[in-house]
Amino acid sequence: MNRVKHSAFQDIYAFLIGIIFIVIGISILKACNIITGGVAGIALLLSYHSNLNVGLIFSLVNAPFFILSYFALGLQFMLKSILTSICISLTLSIAPDIFNITIHSYFFGAMMGGTLVGMGALALTRHQFGMGGTGILTIVLYKKYGIPVGRSQLTVDAVIMCCSLFQFSYSQVMWSTMSAVFMSAMLLVWHRPELYYGE
Repeated sequence: MNRVKHSAFQDIYAFLIGIIFIVIGISILKACNIITGGVAGIALLLSYHSNLNVGLIFSLVNAPFFILSYFALGLQFMLKSILTSICISLTLSIAPDIFNITIHSYFFGAMMGGTLVGMGALALTRHQFGMGGTGILTIVLYKKYGIPVGRSQLTVDAVIMCCSLFQFSYSQVMWSTMSAVFMSAMLLVWHRPELYYGE
């Protein structure tokens, strides 16, 4: 079956919705004082050790991965990743002035936070945008060494969770791990090119 090109409107809409989902998801996790996998998890973990806004940390963490993406994946991919990262960072910076989130259940926070970040990443990926960060690293490892993206992402997330043991209680690490599983599940279950015909 012939693939159908996304329209400019569809790309822009998916870009905006993806960013909103990611920002709300990260905000939920922040409210629960837990993290998730990938660059979002790294930014959250570092934010608990500094007074810097999580949005700014998100951009700083992404910077070296952008350089890697330029040499490994090309200028266009790098520029789109930078645009996405800047928009996520700016939205995270103003999010506290727009809404407040109070969560009374770690399970709900881990499930919704991880799922929304995953849904946002899925929307961006479907329309050729990326969050940057560890996603770039996993793509490079796959292209250069044939290491499956899922395997390398799980390894990266495991390292992040191990590092979080120095900051969090065992129960917080458990809920953080659960959020990472929910985030990855969104991509594993629904990011299947053979079932999708748009590009």
